[in-house]
Amino acid sequence: MKKFRNNVSRAKWTKTFLILTMIFTGALMVSNYFQLRLIQSWIRGEDVYMLDAEMNDTIQGLISISTLVCMIALLIFFISWFRRAYFNLHQKLKHLNHSEGWAAGAWFVPFLNLYRPYQIAKEIFEESIFYLRTKGIQISDNKNGLLISWWILHLITNFLGRILWKMPEETLEQIEEYTQFALVSGALNLVFFGFSLYLLNTYVEREKLMMEAERNESPASENLDPLPPNPELSLT
Repeated sequence: MKKFRNNVSRAKWTKTFLILTMIFTGALMVSNYFQLRLIQSWIRGEDVYMLDAEMNDTIQGLISISTLVCMIALLIFFISWFRRAYFNLHQKLKHLNHSEGWAAGAWFVPFLNLYRPYQIAKEIFEESIFYLRTKGIQISDNKNGLLISWWILHLITNFLGRILWKMPEETLEQIEEYTQFALVSGALNLVFFGFSLYLLNTYVEREKLMMEAERNESPASENLDPLPPNPELSLT
């Protein structure tokens, strides 16, 4: 039987960029809040120091670029980790519904990316429980409720991101509406990232159990050849 491949490094980098993305998302929300206050003061006709507005724009631009870079790195490392997790299950279980390549490719295929990654994630959590139970390790919580909540949040945050991208920012009122929308989107993104971090940590611990169970496997139990027929029991 084939062996698991180490997935610890990919999980570590995924977790690192996930935490960084959460930090920059929070910082961007703070910057958006101060921008909203400046814009509302401007709309009310109050005095606004241009230096404050320019400084906030500069800070917001730097945070936005940092957030984008972290999110791109997060996407790369997460999909790499996700594919390796599904690949490892394929080494022990032959009844999985999809090839391990779909664990990466399904994220980029239009319409298919609305449901296939969730199906694979659900299968990863459920079938890892099945594998551990065959090794005498009992795990009852398959996280199905949390998984579906995580996936719904993923779809919502992506949808809101597309709307935000297309919102006009020409007048003060439009910038105000954009900033308010960005604050709501940022808050949902933080919740989504929190769910992602929890699920990642949960499965990392489960993979440790799976690799420990593999190390404890008897070599004689792997790739067993059928016994030769006993001539004395042959029909004559």
